[in-house]
Amino acid sequence: MVREAVVEVLRPFYFRGKGRLMRNLLRLDGERTADVFGYRMRLDVSEYIQQQVYLGTFEPRETQWVRRWLAPGMSFVDVGANVGYFTLLASSLVGPTGRVFACEPSTQAFQRLEATLRENRVTQARAFPFALGSEPGELHLYFTTGVSQNHTPSMIPQPDGRPFPVTVRTLDDCLDEWGLEQVDLVKLDVEGFEPRILQGATKALFTGRIRALMCEFNDVWLRRVGSSNAALYALLRAHGFRELEHRSAPQPGTVENRFLVRA
Repeated sequence: MVREAVVEVLRPFYFRGKGRLMRNLLRLDGERTADVFGYRMRLDVSEYIQQQVYLGTFEPRETQWVRRWLAPGMSFVDVGANVGYFTLLASSLVGPTGRVFACEPSTQAFQRLEATLRENRVTQARAFPFALGSEPGELHLYFTTGVSQNHTPSMIPQPDGRPFPVTVRTLDDCLDEWGLEQVDLVKLDVEGFEPRILQGATKALFTGRIRALMCEFNDVWLRRVGSSNAALYALLRAHGFRELEHRSAPQPGTVENRFLVRA
């Protein structure tokens, strides 16, 4: 119990070596409950992302970007929401006058996300169990069949993947349906399917409807759909997006997140 209390106290703070320290303190398996941005989350700490959320080590730089950008009354769209870490962060920042929309096609992750929002009565956030893509319809979400403890299925076909049919919608259609004339921030983290989602957001991109994007650049996954880090970066720059922090373009073969704002 003492060790659990230490994790609870340290969760909001990030420092180098924190993950290693926390993993040495605890046996990380089974289900735990954690206070995350003022909300209670039930987490399966045997899964990598949920373990990091529990320890307070999940994407600290990206967390700070979102904290700097979002304010009360703003809007946020979480594409590839997983169990809802950034959905909850955004909900805590935009408050009851803001609006948060989370899309997660994985039934396993969506059920946790939906339960968290319901149990915490997060009225400013809504969750949807569909994927986004270039056109509406139905595609397959592929789950790896290996022993990986990182729950990151992809819409990109995989030779060793187990396909699961999911509904697909476009971001343009969703923004119209949700009545969002302007989106303050869209988060894209969909294991290489980002270019397809942007194809389905052509109207929003051309009209400047999206103010900022936090986007994953995963060169290995992107190349499987005929794109690359360089191509995705060039596409976003062509639509007027620039880095929130001055940085060089994403390099080939790398995996990283970038925060881009519309100039």
